[in-house]
Amino acid sequence: NNNKDTVLFINGDSHTAHYIYFLKELDDVDIYVDMWPTYSTKINYKNIKNAEKKYKNLMFLTNVQNSIELNRIKQFVNKTKNSFPIILFNSTPTTNRNKPYRCLVRRMNCGEDKKIIFDKTMNNDLLILSKNNNNVYLFDSFNILCPKNECSIYDKNKDLILLRDQSHLT
Repeated sequence: NNNKDTVLFINGDSHTAHYIYFLKELDDVDIYVDMWPTYSTKINYKNIKNAEKKYKNLMFLTNVQNSIELNRIKQFVNKTKNSFPIILFNSTPTTNRNKPYRCLVRRMNCGEDKKIIFDKTMNNDLLILSKNNNNVYLFDSFNILCPKNECSIYDKNKDLILLRDQSHLT
C-alpha cells in the first residue's frame, strides 16, 4: 500500500489477466490481483473483505466470458448490495485455436464474423445488470477489440495478431 486510498481488486481467470498490464499504469490506485482457475466457481469474499478493511475505496473488476461467469457475477452483485463499484469487461473474441498462427505464418488477413462470435444475449444481460445496479459498470471490451463486422484476428498490413490462441489476447 503506497498510501493510496483506493484499490482495484481484479478477480478472474486468464481472460481477466489480459488487462492487468494496462491497469497497472493507473497512478492513483493500488492493484490487487486475485486470479482463479477456470474450473473454480467461487469468488474469494474473504480477500475482498480484507481489502475493504485496508482501503477507503474498493473497486472490483472482472471479465465475463460466458453464462456461468455471468451467473456468478449476478450472485455477487446481489450479495455485495451496492457496497462498491463493480466493473465488468464483456469477454474477448474467440476463434479456432490454430487460426491466429496459421494466418501469421502465411501472412494472410484473417478474421471472424462478429455476428457469429459475439454473444448478444450475454451482452444484453450485462447491459441490463449495469442499468439495474447503480454500482455496476460495463466496459465494452469486445466491441473495442472488434469494432467492425469482421473481427480481425491477423492484419497483414499492420502485421498485428490479436489472439495467441482460441481466446487469449497477444
